[in-house]
This record gives sequence, C-alpha cells and structure tokens, in this order.
Amino acid sequence: MLTLAAAGFTMTAYAQEDETTAAAGKILPAFITAGAPDPADKIPNLNAVPGAEVGNLDIAQPETVLVHGRRYVYSVALESATYTGKYSVEYKLTRVVKGKTEVLSSGTITSDRSTSPLDYWVWVILAKEIPDSPGMATLEGIITYGKQTATTSVPVLIQ
Repeated sequence: MLTLAAAGFTMTAYAQEDETTAAAGKILPAFITAGAPDPADKIPNLNAVPGAEVGNLDIAQPETVLVHGRRYVYSVALESATYTGKYSVEYKLTRVVKGKTEVLSSGTITSDRSTSPLDYWVWVILAKEIPDSPGMATLEGIITYGKQTATTSVPVLIQ
C-alpha cells in the first residue's frame, strides 16, 4: 500500500545568467500534475534513470481526466531563480458551477521550507479522493514565498 504523504526532491539547477537576471527574487513554478499512485512505491523518484547525464524526475503518467472517488498523486515542481528564504506549496482543485468557483479539494503539500538561488524542488502528495462533481475543473499549484505568490495550473476533466 502506498504510504506517501508528502515528499520533496531537490537538485541544483544551472540557469543562464540572463534568465536569472530576468527572474530576480522569484520562485518560478514549472508544473503541477495529477498521476495515479504507484502500488509498488517506485515512483515518484529523482534521478532514477540509469546512465542519464542530466537530472530527471520520475513521476506517474500525468492525467488530465480524473475519476471521482479515486486518489491521485499531485506533483508540483518549482525553481528558485534568485530567492533565498522560506516558502510553502499548496494545491487546489476548483470548478466553476453556475458562475461561482467551488473549491473541490485543497491542501498544503509542504510549508516552512528553505530554498536558495537555483534550487529546483519537486513536492508530491497523495491527495484526497476526487469528489463527485463532473465537468471541467482546474488543478492549481500555489507557491507562497516572502510576500509573493506564484501559481501554475492545468485544466482537468472530472468524470
């Protein structure tokens, strides 16, 4: 049985100087994905590809069609461009119903974590079951750091 609650992976990234300057003082979200939990507990994993000469992330196949009643592993990736300090990562699954945004599921993946310039982080969590609310929705990763917030999102279909 998968016991993953929340986990983080990090590696040092190398950015070109002009990219770093353009993103000064920022944490930049890379993506959020939803994937099936691995019963064998082999993924998520970091740098698990034998012989690879670049850093790699092994996550479940990203899914955009989510089935209500099932649990998914959400993965949020981010990179600190030049920011040094504390940050937190949350997820939120929302759906617009009759013009009003409803939060179907949300939670904290990690909080009070430290980062330095050019650190790359991936945080994962086995989230709550998808509620019975069929239709298009948005899965969002929210990174809060200093007095700033950065987000990444993906549209999903709940069936």
